[in-house]
Amino acid sequence: MNTQTHMLLGCAVLALPATHPIAYSGIQTGVKAMAALLGALLPDASIFIMWGIAKLKGIPESEIWQKWYYSDFWQQLGAITNSLPMYLLIGVLAYLGGGRWTSVQSLQSNMMPSRPLIPTPWATLALILSSSALLHVLTDLPLHHDDGHPHFWPISDWIYSSPVSYWDPAHYGHVWSVVELLLAMLLLIILWRRFLSSWVRVLLLLAAASYAMVATYWWLSF
Repeated sequence: MNTQTHMLLGCAVLALPATHPIAYSGIQTGVKAMAALLGALLPDASIFIMWGIAKLKGIPESEIWQKWYYSDFWQQLGAITNSLPMYLLIGVLAYLGGGRWTSVQSLQSNMMPSRPLIPTPWATLALILSSSALLHVLTDLPLHHDDGHPHFWPISDWIYSSPVSYWDPAHYGHVWSVVELLLAMLLLIILWRRFLSSWVRVLLLLAAASYAMVATYWWLSF
């Protein structure tokens, strides 16, 4: 999927309001949203770095995506940033090594906890970040035909070739584009209702506009 859709999805799923029954207690929703957004961005970080360096060098788009993207260096970096085992390990370490442990009740009083324990705020944010990255990778896995990543690195270099591509019309990309746009609209509505802050809503409007901006850029570039 497009990066902005991953970010919207991660934020909608993991940046839950404090009133939600499974919300992470003691952390503001905006802080959780930042962790979710960063986690959703991490798998595509190598692509943005590659694209930025290439554009600074004046490399045309066709060469970026036909040569640079498939070069050994950028493929290896992409394997790291799209590694399911790595993000699972981060999540497990955050859960097991969360330092001080507390409970929902003990956050509100000095009473001994009587329900399952939850990790400290820093460990919780690490869990949100790794979970958002995992969500990105898992939703990318079935949507790349011949441009996927070895998502099980370093255990395996195997790359799944899906019959569906999120962008290539030859592999149902035109169908998925409609599905993704509808999904993005739903996520934007969810987040608009959840976040009442004016600056957050401005960001959501920019996110909505980015779909037209990105589509226009690719149309002009190719």
